[in-house]
Amino acid sequence: MKQPKKVLIVDDERLNCKLMAEIVTREGYDYQCASDGLEALTKMEEYKADLLLVDMMMPGMDGIELTRRLKADKNTCNVPVILVTGMKDQDSRLKGLGAGAEDFLNKPVDRTELSIRVRNLLRLKELIDQSTARSNVLEKEAIETAEELADARQQLLHSEKMAAIGQLAAGVAHEINNPVGYISSNINSMDEYAKDLLRLLEAYESVEKLLPEDDAGTQLISRLKEEVDIEYLREDVQHLLDESKQGVERVKSIVHDLKYFAHPDKGDWQWSNLHDGLNSTINVVWNEVKYKADVNKSYGELPEILCLPSQLNQIWMNFLVNAAHAIEGMGVIHIRTGMDGDDHVWVEVEDNGQGMPPSVQKKVFEPFFTTKPPGKGTGLGLSISLGVIEKHGGQVDIDSELGRGTRLRVTLPVSRSEPVPNAEPVLNSVPVQDQESVQG
Repeated sequence: MKQPKKVLIVDDERLNCKLMAEIVTREGYDYQCASDGLEALTKMEEYKADLLLVDMMMPGMDGIELTRRLKADKNTCNVPVILVTGMKDQDSRLKGLGAGAEDFLNKPVDRTELSIRVRNLLRLKELIDQSTARSNVLEKEAIETAEELADARQQLLHSEKMAAIGQLAAGVAHEINNPVGYISSNINSMDEYAKDLLRLLEAYESVEKLLPEDDAGTQLISRLKEEVDIEYLREDVQHLLDESKQGVERVKSIVHDLKYFAHPDKGDWQWSNLHDGLNSTINVVWNEVKYKADVNKSYGELPEILCLPSQLNQIWMNFLVNAAHAIEGMGVIHIRTGMDGDDHVWVEVEDNGQGMPPSVQKKVFEPFFTTKPPGKGTGLGLSISLGVIEKHGGQVDIDSELGRGTRLRVTLPVSRSEPVPNAEPVLNSVPVQDQESVQG
């Protein structure tokens, strides 16, 4: 059962306390009373009220000083304070706002006005508390996720056996997937809460427009809006949320590649035209390629082959993007196809980019290996491609030379056969591509 919100009423007049207590009780809130500021501070340590109704004029510590102390304490700074006053002068209200009070009520207190103001501020505090809690959780989980990813990368890089790499990758992906899921969900919730708060602000602003411009309250609100730079806050809140969403999508992409590397998706084997797959892949990556290279196609006559088309398309995409990123300035990418005997087909992707040395060639299909700057590639694209080629019983040949470019040739059987166990890329006299670009 949901616990009622708690209101602390601070007033040295018992009759006033009784009146406000009756109103908040009717609204379904719990309450306690304190007769002065010091007693209120003591009670807040145990009672932990969600909102305070504070008489501005009290003996000893008055309402303004109490508000100032509450706002200076990290444990109570977010608790809304409504100052109750019989004074009409602007200076008193400015002092209250300066101390951190969220709202005012005039004496004698109107029951309906008190109910509405308390209800609105409690709802606003609830939204702020939820957003703060989710933000704290997101920060903690993001750090933990980053640490887990860093640990996983180091372990995988030093693993000597592909089987061990696959097993570890699957475990890490599984462990990361759940927190990433609720991080994503929480950010979306925060987005909705922010929109709710902005709608509430717009409602207040629409009411503000109805007030005369020379009204002291209107001028006060205008000054406060300038002080907090409300227009900047409107834009920056959404900007921060968008950046958080992009970060989560980045983590989700890495987790997806990890899971795929360890346990490639199972699809339906079917007879497919490789040229159709190549053409569709070129269309998909064209925006990535068109500013870096012209694409020349030289297709031979090929039969349909028994394969997993979507997974082969992933290979072509990785090869094409790698080739484009390996080119400085404007270059050329050649795509060729042909037959190898009667029962095998081949596909080549060649570029005139930077090429790479033998030391890079030997590592190019290792998971997480990349020569790209941090954050620009996962180093999984080509290791996943090798896994797909092995599943099809094929092989990949690599030719590369520094300053000349790189050629990748994939040879596949026309009909399905048993995968080649522990297939390794064939290294020819010239070296592959991570080419300052092994994009993964």
